[in-house]
Amino acid sequence: MSEKTFSENLLENWFGRKVVEWRSIRVALKPGNQRPDYAIRVAGVRCIVEVKELTSNDEDKHIIENARADIMEFRWVAAGKRVRHAIRNAEKQLRKFSARGFPTIVCIFDKTISFHDEEFQVRAAMYGDETLRFVVPVGSDTAEFVGSGPGRNAMLRRDERNTVSAVAILRHPDEPVIDLYHNPHAAVPIDPDIAAPFLRKQVLSPSDRPKREGPTWFDIRDDPTYADFLKDPDAAAKKIIKEILGR
Repeated sequence: MSEKTFSENLLENWFGRKVVEWRSIRVALKPGNQRPDYAIRVAGVRCIVEVKELTSNDEDKHIIENARADIMEFRWVAAGKRVRHAIRNAEKQLRKFSARGFPTIVCIFDKTISFHDEEFQVRAAMYGDETLRFVVPVGSDTAEFVGSGPGRNAMLRRDERNTVSAVAILRHPDEPVIDLYHNPHAAVPIDPDIAAPFLRKQVLSPSDRPKREGPTWFDIRDDPTYADFLKDPDAAAKKIIKEILGR
């Protein structure tokens, strides 16, 4: 039996804290075959879990080495890239169990320094890249912003990987916690009411979005209150300072 990973030990710690019945799934005897990691039971419902641990690649290690040498650099990270890869690999191991009627979960733990487990990363991987939407009214040559939503590159769709019931993001701020992102196209969905007592939070669908805080650039552009800032930012700032200081 291979040695357990950090994420597997952490998940087993979470099982114990939440009093979740669990057992490890035996390794497949046939070479090349891979089975998921755990079978759990919650409220009488069995669920199959595959754990994917995101570890530092050569690029991550390069950044760490430079940081230790006081060399700061920036890089572009495609939203959801590492999470997509984890879901794709896990789905192959979960497919047979979903076909037998078991809910399935891909549990992801991020050991890197790149914040692949941030919500925008998970949403992009599962539901598609965040896309700004515009319309051009008839008779106008100016596009109007009408909102945003998931677009291309969704890993979980009606026609692909619907065998994954949900993606769990395992974290340990002080003690292990899980955020569960449901697959709206899942062949075997997970009942959110049954799952709720065990989770820090759950996201049911792409439309279940966090409330936006503060105005967007488009709100500012269309608000006459900010017109002076768009025309002459320096003059507008001086005006505000004068009003605050009274001189």
